[in-house]
Amino acid sequence: MSKLLSEWSPSAVTIDLLKLNGMSDTHIRNSLQYLKTQSGLEHIDHVEGYDSWNAFFIMFCIKAYDEHHKAMESEENNEHRHGS
Repeated sequence: MSKLLSEWSPSAVTIDLLKLNGMSDTHIRNSLQYLKTQSGLEHIDHVEGYDSWNAFFIMFCIKAYDEHHKAMESEENNEHRHGS
């Protein structure tokens, strides 16, 4: 198990768990790309409360998925309010 983000990739079990929770390959791929290129994280020991990238990635994907759906619902509600 790699502690460096640059050397880590999600396990098959992690990906299967995310898919079982309704996440698409595209969402998982985009989340992984963001985490590795834009998060500023480098080493799992610097992430409070987590001891593996797999555990952190599961929570990261779930939060991103929830935020995406909240934004979509808000956008739909605004469209209905404004008669679009």
